[in-house]
Amino acid sequence: MRNANFTKVRARQMALHEVLGHGLQSASISARCAVEDVPWVRLLSVHGPQQVLLEGWAQAMPLFITPDDEALVASTRLVHYTPNWSGPGLHLAINAGTSIESCADHARSRVPWWNDNLIAGLLADRSTNRLLRTYMWAYSAGIDYFANLAEAEPPVIQSVLHNAYRAPLTPADLERLWPGGPTVGGYA
Repeated sequence: MRNANFTKVRARQMALHEVLGHGLQSASISARCAVEDVPWVRLLSVHGPQQVLLEGWAQAMPLFITPDDEALVASTRLVHYTPNWSGPGLHLAINAGTSIESCADHARSRVPWWNDNLIAGLLADRSTNRLLRTYMWAYSAGIDYFANLAEAEPPVIQSVLHNAYRAPLTPADLERLWPGGPTVGGYA
């Protein structure tokens, strides 16, 4: 709780994230399972490939639901900006053996308002615990996909979001639904 920081905008953002993102999406997928024999295991994990969909959509939701709320859209775009370079990029750098010092220097240059404690926490999250690392990657890979989807043609948006409320989609499923979209995770 000592790191919690909520403004009115962040409170609205989190309400959309938790209620319409996770709550409604989970209820919709569950309802389909109740009336149909679905092809997936009916147990989700934050470490499964579906987490890209679940967290990405929940984070980017304001871009679709409240596009005229300038403060909420700006906050969402900022959330997209920071994981877009620190998430997949930081994961790849650490996994490739880039030094912690080089990663920290890069973070300071790209996001100067982050203090050393925050940067240290982000680097620890992405370097020590492999399960936490996969979970953290899902946030950045997911918001990148869905923030880009917000700029797509309406029929593409409609198709992806319709399917996102019917099944726990994997990154490969998302890429099939939008072949012209970004590679999930930002890297080919």
